[in-house]
Amino acid sequence: MKKQIVAAAVAATMTTVALADVAITGAAQINWTHQETTTTKSTGIDQNMDIKVVGKSGDTTAVMDFEVENDGTDTTAASGTKIKNAYLTTMVGDVKVQGGTKFGSDSLLDDAGVTDRFVTLSTAIGPATVHYKQWTDDNGTAAADASDDHSEYGVKATFGDITVYHEQETDADHNATQVTGNVAGINLYYRNEDANGTATDKDALQLDYTMGGVKLTYAKVDAEVGTKSDAFFGTWTSAASGSASALKEADGFGITTDLAGNTVQLRGYTTKSAASGATDVDHTKLIVTRALASGATAEVTYHDDDTTETLDVELRIKF
Repeated sequence: MKKQIVAAAVAATMTTVALADVAITGAAQINWTHQETTTTKSTGIDQNMDIKVVGKSGDTTAVMDFEVENDGTDTTAASGTKIKNAYLTTMVGDVKVQGGTKFGSDSLLDDAGVTDRFVTLSTAIGPATVHYKQWTDDNGTAAADASDDHSEYGVKATFGDITVYHEQETDADHNATQVTGNVAGINLYYRNEDANGTATDKDALQLDYTMGGVKLTYAKVDAEVGTKSDAFFGTWTSAASGSASALKEADGFGITTDLAGNTVQLRGYTTKSAASGATDVDHTKLIVTRALASGATAEVTYHDDDTTETLDVELRIKF
């Protein structure tokens, strides 16, 4: 009798969750990294855990995404528990409304970060989607002023296998055009950001072509002052002029293939930072990824940039 009561209680709970349409997913990873130069050696361990909760009711969806990075006694800004995403999406007639706080995506011209307190309105007009977006980047500080508020409008349209996107900030001389898609079997990514006369224009190009199970890649970045980046050329965390962690120029090639159950990537490229007097740096990077029987994925990365050799071993799981 007791077992039947417990079973009924569990079934009732499961039914409630199903009716609420709540999904919980997540990811976790641990990195062991060793670096060597001609004079120094160092080893570090980093952890990153992520839990994402998505709730749906009709046309409305709420997303909450929590990240735990190197939590513990380390209290630096890069550590601890923080909210990456907390936003709501719904429909008002034919207009899609989205608002809250959202974490962006890594790209050749961006090391992803959070867009604080934004609202986006978008709707379809024929083959195109138009949007208006407003957001703030004052991070809740008492010193917030009008310069922290931003807005833009944009349009996106697809023509066959090609998608064209354009955005224009309404309170700054800045616009961006992006083209993605496939042309004659070549996957194309191109983005140009124009600051209307100032020396902060930037553009990025990546071409991928797969033939006989082998993917060939060409990538290039050109930023007049510097840009953030977290893609083919590794992680660059600043866009400030004169910063050694800002990417100014880069180009290189890569090859990806499957070998004995592993995904193997080999990249050779050259970069130049935005620091004054910076020179070209040659890089060689080898990345080997393998799915483990345990359900985890192992990834080993070896990187040589002329002055520093880095070995990074990563274990990650998604659920």
